[in-house]
Amino acid sequence: SDKSKFETKPGQHGRTSGQRTSAGYAMRAGFVHVPYMEAQILNRADTAALSLTTMVNGAKAAIIAAVRNKTDLKLVGGSLD
Repeated sequence: SDKSKFETKPGQHGRTSGQRTSAGYAMRAGFVHVPYMEAQILNRADTAALSLTTMVNGAKAAIIAAVRNKTDLKLVGGSLD
């Protein structure tokens, strides 16, 4: 595998978590919240869910976007109301 596709070297563009890999590369980090899988909500009609295939496709798209875009946006989303 080619690590350079997934990690930025110290001093390169892109925000990092402040962590370093054992090879000294800067490490980017983030969090993605996913809903329940459809099989997990059989008795919860009002609960959001996605198929595992859809969630895997979404995770792949997020990884590709992170690799292609070296500069992270500072955004806050979501609501608890």
